[in-house]
Amino acid sequence: KYPAVLVCLPVALAVLLSAAAWSEKLRRLLLAGLAAVAALLAAMPALALRTADVLAATREITQFYDSLKLGSFWDQAVHRAEWDLPLDHPELGFVFLALAAAGLAVALRDREWRRPVCGWMLFAAATLLLAMPYPFRAFRNLLPLVPLGCALAALLYAGLRRRLARPSWRASLDLAAAILPVLLFAPALYPYSVSQFRLEDSRTAALNWLAHHAQPDQRILFAQELSFLPSRVDNLPSETAVRPWGKAWSRVLKRRFHYLVLGEIEAPDGHRLIQPPMREWILQNYHLEATFGSERSLPGPFVFKGNRQTIYILKRVPPPS
Repeated sequence: KYPAVLVCLPVALAVLLSAAAWSEKLRRLLLAGLAAVAALLAAMPALALRTADVLAATREITQFYDSLKLGSFWDQAVHRAEWDLPLDHPELGFVFLALAAAGLAVALRDREWRRPVCGWMLFAAATLLLAMPYPFRAFRNLLPLVPLGCALAALLYAGLRRRLARPSWRASLDLAAAILPVLLFAPALYPYSVSQFRLEDSRTAALNWLAHHAQPDQRILFAQELSFLPSRVDNLPSETAVRPWGKAWSRVLKRRFHYLVLGEIEAPDGHRLIQPPMREWILQNYHLEATFGSERSLPGPFVFKGNRQTIYILKRVPPPS
């Protein structure tokens, strides 16, 4: 959310390009700056209440973006959407980009729109300059530019409509403008929306299973690396513990838990977090009761875990009598 502060650039440019006197421009810039500070504090109070934590988290995210080379903005825009989305279509496509580019050309030639569009271009350039240096490139970081592309396509439509003299031609253009977005995006959005409507996160499925099968006097261990929502875990009637696997293993060896909630978790070094000797011991002392999902869980606190990560629920085998 912090890159949203770049919206101050087109505001400042609009003030500087206005016909007002310099004293008035300075007054407007000061008012805009105060409004920006007030908006930041209202929307993100942590900036003032936990400034050191925010700066530390920002540095960690920056280091993560620097350490992982993944994704291409261009490929995601015109070929295939972001890798973790179940969408075999582009985010935008060539037609949308062509319409936005044509709208930009029309707007820059129009005296009424030239100044505000210059502000849009400044915001777009700053957003790209902020995102491009990092080798980790997810299209979601460029989403603030998509509404501007929509507005530019709308300006192209308005410019063309203004030049058509006959009402029938205008009606045909109106019909084309209404149909084109449906033709461009409905084939991708319909199956995606249906799949999202039917989707149940594997963690949610695991929690629902435990709610029906675990008893109140039984203890459940969750591997912290699976990123279960704490409030959902706390709602279970059983006693629960969420621990990093490295700290939980010694307690697992002592058979303190009735259920283990684990997964195919990748360690930072690329190997499996639950190593083969651990897995062998677990399967000797715990019975696999349920499995959900099919994807390995990647390491790191800032890595999106996905809705289909593999979840194993194992129940402790009673000791031989």
